[in-house]
Amino acid sequence: IAADQTNQQEGHSGTTPFTFTVTRTGNTTGAASVDWALSSAGASAADFTTADGLGSNGGLPSGTITFADGESAKTITIEVVGNEVVEADESFTISLSNAAGGAIITGSAGSTIVNDDSTIAIAADSAVKNEGNSGTTAYTFTITRTGYLGEAETVEYSVAGSGAHPADGTDFNGTT
Repeated sequence: IAADQTNQQEGHSGTTPFTFTVTRTGNTTGAASVDWALSSAGASAADFTTADGLGSNGGLPSGTITFADGESAKTITIEVVGNEVVEADESFTISLSNAAGGAIITGSAGSTIVNDDSTIAIAADSAVKNEGNSGTTAYTFTITRTGYLGEAETVEYSVAGSGAHPADGTDFNGTT
């Protein structure tokens, strides 16, 4: 078995396919089969589904690969569910077991789900200032993005008054 991608971003929605190729070498006469199972120390069953629905019963995906007479390769497709949760990268492994029909198992293969989400925070550089007697007074805010920075993001903002005596549009040349 071999991972077709050793690492890949999870995506923000939908699913992202991770594929593994199971190869049968040597004498390919007759049918053969082998069970496979996904294991992961960090990811949960909610992170995965498979193209054929395996694993949707609440457990990690698993199944059986069946080779027809003369067939030498099969593909396992694991669908990783995209999200917008900032989390650590998560590795998983596909292991083979219970070979039948003369097949011999040679190993396992792994891949890593690369987190592609970021966190955005805002902080006032000076939270309290005198308004002054004329002109304007600038308030500066710093917006910080951490986590995955490999794509552009847009942040919308608005200004609203708060507290016992909230600021209103007259404090900001007519609009907040």
